Amino acid sequence: KRSGIPHLAEIVNTEQTFKKALVEFAPDIILSDYSLPTFNGTAAFYIRQKLAPATPFIFVSGNLEQENSIELIKNGLTDYVMKDKLSSLAFKVQRALRESREQANRMSEESYMRRNEARLKEAQRIAALGSWERDFSTGKYLWSEQLYLLLGFNPEQTGPSLENYFSVIHPEDADMVKNLI
Repeated sequence: KRSGIPHLAEIVNTEQTFKKALVEFAPDIILSDYSLPTFNGTAAFYIRQKLAPATPFIFVSGNLEQENSIELIKNGLTDYVMKDKLSSLAFKVQRALRESREQANRMSEESYMRRNEARLKEAQRIAALGSWERDFSTGKYLWSEQLYLLLGFNPEQTGPSLENYFSVIHPEDADMVKNLI
């Protein structure tokens, strides 16, 4: 509250209520004690891994051993805060929420790009068109699947290159195409 982070909290203390809250409450972040009287914080972390892996998880504990914290961080724990250093909690929550939003945005952008690539591939198939591009920094070429089909090449046997492209162009058109390129 003192940090000014707007929030709505759902407090749970059993495995059953934790699972229910993950699905129904769908938190933006999970703050968990490491040692709970009726439910283990590590168990909560691994349940979160299965049910809501993108949700940041921060342990707030008085007794998180360094060995355990390193193993948990390797397995996806966002962060931890020792109870005697609660002044860092607001910063860690804000950072975790920001990183979570950025990750969600990246995933959304990647999904959008995959959909657009699938649409382009389908449009090329329907129109019987292919495409190619050249990366001038590396000198490498990239051919679309449809271009391989149109040119009669097997992508596993023939690499994309100007030489291969020109090998299928009619000799009378070769000079014109070279000039255009």
